[in-house]
Amino acid sequence: MKRPTIADIARRAGVSKGAVSYALNGRPGVSEATRARILAIAKELGWRPSLAARALTGARAHAIGLVLCRPARVLGMEPFLMELISGIEAELSARSYALLLRVVSDHRAELAVHRRWWGEGRVDGAFLVDLHVDDPRVPEIEMLGMPAVVIGHPSAAGSLVPVWSDDGAAVEETVAYLAALGHRRIARVAGLPRLVHTVIRDRAFEETCRRLGMTERSIRKEFRVILIGYGSRKIRPVPDHGHSAKSTTPGHAIPWKIRHQKGGRATWLHGKKPYG
Repeated sequence: MKRPTIADIARRAGVSKGAVSYALNGRPGVSEATRARILAIAKELGWRPSLAARALTGARAHAIGLVLCRPARVLGMEPFLMELISGIEAELSARSYALLLRVVSDHRAELAVHRRWWGEGRVDGAFLVDLHVDDPRVPEIEMLGMPAVVIGHPSAAGSLVPVWSDDGAAVEETVAYLAALGHRRIARVAGLPRLVHTVIRDRAFEETCRRLGMTERSIRKEFRVILIGYGSRKIRPVPDHGHSAKSTTPGHAIPWKIRHQKGGRATWLHGKKPYG
């Protein structure tokens, strides 16, 4: 079925396209009786405004952008990211907004997408995730003048609006819990060092261990803890370094902890399981 247009409404109402435009946009220029008749015909025909056409006139696009820098194949393996997208979509859809999602390989490509979307009027704003130390996206988005929400710590968000969880407090609570159980040597499976939340967690981990008189170690490359997909509770064997271990995996607001058992197997110690 052909999409109804302003011309179709004008033909049915016996008025000009200009009069239809005035009526549909709530502008003066037509009588209330004519406006009511035009609106009734538009509803009968199932007319909806063209977002592309409205973008050309500076109207809202009713869409928010989210660009992710990671391989598309790993998206389903990140529970935090899936929950984030689900939560964003639930809030936007309730307000008749769409989430425009794109996966790219690096920040340069991400910024190119943002410039194109904003320049073409395809989005009204965007979300920024995985905030980096000295993140080049922040000043670029500020220069564009595009509204954006940074999901990350305000210390690195510039003038953009931040939404964040207290990563430092979560790590402190985790270390204190292990200390209360009698552990004195703790190894931490750390995230990527260039991420802002990793820096915050690193600092909290080191400071808390020092304050509690505990020996600490952060593992970044040599660990082999691999979780097997959504809903899985199987954990592959990991080397036994004689430490209790915990992980503050990037993107997990609540850290999860594991400990090595005899035979080099890891089991849940406390906290929210990252998968399932």
